[in-house]
Amino acid sequence: MRLVCVPHVSVKLGEPTPTCPDCGTPFRRTAGEPHTNMVNFEANCMAQHDPESIANREKATLPK
Repeated sequence: MRLVCVPHVSVKLGEPTPTCPDCGTPFRRTAGEPHTNMVNFEANCMAQHDPESIANREKATLPK
């Protein structure tokens, strides 16, 4: 079993979109909280950082 944590951030309306601290990819907007003027974002680059995904992509691109 593996536990994966997807970073999640809430920012006020008008603030810049947060980015991944590792690769700089902007987070994607997931929802808004109209009564609090907050916008929710989550990481959009998990496949780039998942070691198993990286290994599978490398296997698929290796010459035979």
